[in-house]
Amino acid sequence: MARDCAEEWKPIVPSDWPERDRSAWAKATREPDPLDLAPARAAHLRLCTRRQYERGYGCWLKWLLTNDRLADIAPGERATQEAVKTYYQAMLEHGYAGYTIADRLVALAQVLKSIDPDRDYGWISLAARRIHRETCPAKDIGGSLRPSDELFQLGLELMNAATEERFRKPFDRALLYRDGLMIALLAKRPVRVGNLASIEIGDHLRQVGEGWRLSFQGHEVKNHRPFACGWPDDLEHALGYYLAEIRPLLLRENEERGHRALWISSVTGRPMRPGDILVRIKHWTKERFGRSMTPHHFRHAAATTMAINSPEDVAEIAAILGHSRSRTSDEHYNLATSLEAGERCQKDLTKRRQHLGVRKGPPIGKLPLLGLLGDGDGDNEETDEQG
Repeated sequence: MARDCAEEWKPIVPSDWPERDRSAWAKATREPDPLDLAPARAAHLRLCTRRQYERGYGCWLKWLLTNDRLADIAPGERATQEAVKTYYQAMLEHGYAGYTIADRLVALAQVLKSIDPDRDYGWISLAARRIHRETCPAKDIGGSLRPSDELFQLGLELMNAATEERFRKPFDRALLYRDGLMIALLAKRPVRVGNLASIEIGDHLRQVGEGWRLSFQGHEVKNHRPFACGWPDDLEHALGYYLAEIRPLLLRENEERGHRALWISSVTGRPMRPGDILVRIKHWTKERFGRSMTPHHFRHAAATTMAINSPEDVAEIAAILGHSRSRTSDEHYNLATSLEAGERCQKDLTKRRQHLGVRKGPPIGKLPLLGLLGDGDGDNEETDEQG
């Protein structure tokens, strides 16, 4: 959530979980041992997923504690249908969005499967999927999107401004160039922000021949499938300049240079975090387009742009977004066809009006009231004169 969490909803951290829950989770998330026959049911989870589940389960424990339901019994025994339903209603009354509630229930089900696996929690997972499916997005994603070429152009202009601006300090120009390169790369290669922030030179970013290549291992990607792509050809020179001139300046002389992170924070000289990148991208897109875009919007933009410009390659959208199933990407094709349909409708309407000789009407603020304040012809004439 973007807003601060109310005290009664702050999750209990794993170290403060009840002993039975804490020890079972530690066992479920331990490193796999080939000589240990007991399964580590949650060892396969990525660290960020594990943290998400811990937070969601911690919220469940905090709600139980607040409502005097945190009994010293098996974790699965607390999750009765009556208790989970009451928990769901409490989240609704608190004002949590449907997606947040669904995520909390997913975390609850997943942790319970790992720490008390002898019970059936499928009904919790099913409820979470239903809530997620029936929730309407709170934001108009389609209205926030800009074509990928416009996003790429924004990145190029920021880099050009950084190299041509004479009145900025060198460090400020370095920040501007870094942000421009990030935006341009994301427009061309819309990886998830966590992967973008994690790029390390020599590991995820390697020089192959005369070019560069990006690659991530399966455990580093959300769908657990290895992902690799070439660095954009039209950003090769920009990357070279960034590595030779910009990155060393951002590292600062008094900071440790042992890390190989590609993106360097302006505050500490250390690797940028996903939240840092989010702030910079939202800032520049807000300044340019009037509405801020997140790195995730870049993924929507790339898929929608491809669906519009290359509909014959629509099946490749799943590959662009790193989805395991194309069905997950269908929404972008649907959005693209809706945008095209709207544009065609507007063009047809304009042509029809021109053919009929219909002129464009007055501005909305100067339209006559058309008798809306009265019922008779006399009222219509009066309001026409007043309008």
